[in-house]
Amino acid sequence: AASARDTPAASAAPAEPAEAPRVVHVRITALTSGGAEAETASVECHDQATLADVRGILATLYAWDLGTSTAAQFSIGKREKDGQLLDADIVPKALFLRGAALCRRARAAPPELVEVVFSRMPADDDDGEGEPFFFRLSAMTDCTTAELRAQLRDALGWSEPECKHARLLLKRAGGFVSLKDNERLDARRAIIVHGAPLERRGGASDIVPLPPAAPALKSCPAAAPKRAAAVPEATPVVLAEPKAAGDFNLERSLSLQRELLDGFGADSFQRRLKKLREECQGPAGARRYNVERLKLLLTVHGEVLPRYGFDGGLPGVMAMMAAFSAPVLAASAEVQRNGAMLEKLIG
Repeated sequence: AASARDTPAASAAPAEPAEAPRVVHVRITALTSGGAEAETASVECHDQATLADVRGILATLYAWDLGTSTAAQFSIGKREKDGQLLDADIVPKALFLRGAALCRRARAAPPELVEVVFSRMPADDDDGEGEPFFFRLSAMTDCTTAELRAQLRDALGWSEPECKHARLLLKRAGGFVSLKDNERLDARRAIIVHGAPLERRGGASDIVPLPPAAPALKSCPAAAPKRAAAVPEATPVVLAEPKAAGDFNLERSLSLQRELLDGFGADSFQRRLKKLREECQGPAGARRYNVERLKLLLTVHGEVLPRYGFDGGLPGVMAMMAAFSAPVLAASAEVQRNGAMLEKLIG
């Protein structure tokens, strides 16, 4: 009998090559809060992709922010608790989504400082006579309703119970819509206040920037209660379209632009702007940069604009921009050339 030594060694079986990942398409159906089907999308990924992979793909495709991406819930059935998936799970070929939308949208513009006009909600027994009260406040476009309410508290001296019960509303056809605490200001510029007064009280902070009223704004005749002389009062105003005094023609517009070019082109201004850019590097500094840059720009606007009939604050800047949209100015090559030079100086 042949010994084991004489027997040829059995060759080892070759290892099977690992199967290459296959490209698959995952069908995702977004559901409304009531469970009805809304948008549908198809995502291309490999067959071993996890839910975390798909979540990241959707966040990129549809510009979800971190809050939306985290809140999005996925399941294999339409019912809310029907096979919910975890981020480590391998995704099936069909998913249902709650808490986020599958619609492409433009990415949000960088936050900027804007003026918001707050008005009081008329009382039920208000006969409509007299002029309404308004209060103007500067705020960042990315601030939330809760942050706006806190700014109003500091500016007007609200008590904590008043701040808690104050509601910020938007006028809509047939009634009002209440803003949720986590909603951002975005493009909203007129907000109604219900449940708290709009007059400034003793102890109110003056930290919140309040642009001065434009010359075209007039005082409301309604009598205001007497306050201590040491406490500045918020004067109710009636909103009117701010306009430049006199005839703002082509000659005056070019003269205004030349003065702005001199102011923004001055070495002292450019040094301050450069220093501000250096101090506000990166995404974390963008908010501070926008606020401080506007304050810096207003140092020049405040000197130049009143000489041409405009207010020296933010309302005057807005009125000036509106004036430059006149056809005769918009058609001027020199006006447009100066405008481009100004943008380069302050950009």
